[in-house]
Amino acid sequence: MYIYSMDSKKYFDSAKVSEKTLKTYHSLYVNHLKQYEKSGLIPLKDVEKNADKILKKEISNNTIMTILSLYINIMIANGIDETKVKEKHRNLFDKKKSDTMERKSKKNSLPSYDELISFNNHLYKKQEWLSYIVSFLLTNYVVRNEDIDVKIIDNIKQNNGKDNYILLRKTDCVYIRNRYKTFKNYGVKKIVIRSKKFRNAIIEFIKKINESGKSQLYEDGILPLFTSNSNLTQTITNHTYQHITESDIAKIVVSNVDLNKNMKEIDRISNSRGTTRDVLLSEYRLSDRT
Repeated sequence: MYIYSMDSKKYFDSAKVSEKTLKTYHSLYVNHLKQYEKSGLIPLKDVEKNADKILKKEISNNTIMTILSLYINIMIANGIDETKVKEKHRNLFDKKKSDTMERKSKKNSLPSYDELISFNNHLYKKQEWLSYIVSFLLTNYVVRNEDIDVKIIDNIKQNNGKDNYILLRKTDCVYIRNRYKTFKNYGVKKIVIRSKKFRNAIIEFIKKINESGKSQLYEDGILPLFTSNSNLTQTITNHTYQHITESDIAKIVVSNVDLNKNMKEIDRISNSRGTTRDVLLSEYRLSDRT
């Protein structure tokens, strides 16, 4: 049986904040905390579990910190020990501070967007097909490492609904993701890639595998992009410019967008990566890069 103890009204009825702040808090409660209610109250036994769920939300750290602050205030108003949740809040604050310092230190050391594109062109000219495929997906679709762990197929029926694929078609490719970080939020993602260079790179990669005598990997028309993913991060950075991470590439690409002229591009990246615009702008944008 649930022990109900968290009543949000106990805080909202006595909160000494401005009307504007109170309105914001009400909105945050409805959108992010009300889901944890049972019979209009939040069970005492779920208090800390809820805090952990809040920390995993696909929203910016700033918003998460504000929600946790509100949550802590409601706990205090209900006479509930907020120590453990405060510690989670403090840890997130420390992480955000550290991430901010890291971004500031990187803004002058990371390569430019133009360098990434030049690197892609160089890979294509040198016929470094695997590196080109990896770098193309990272710079054009700002995906994560797991998203690039794909298998190349030539028939949609080979899609098992669990793995990630690049479907090779007559004039284009379809990038299919059944497995990625935010799958539960966004579901299966399918992106049609019409780049002739990318499609040709896929074809040449298959030829290279066959010519190397490793054609046994291409079983039933299914070819894994990587033969092993024991250390996927290292495998992928081996193919990127200056061996930078997918996270750094995301920062470079997002920071290259002129927000005054092309917010649609941010929305496109948001959709392809599977994250919110809010997270992209708060966690990945290098503030003084245009």
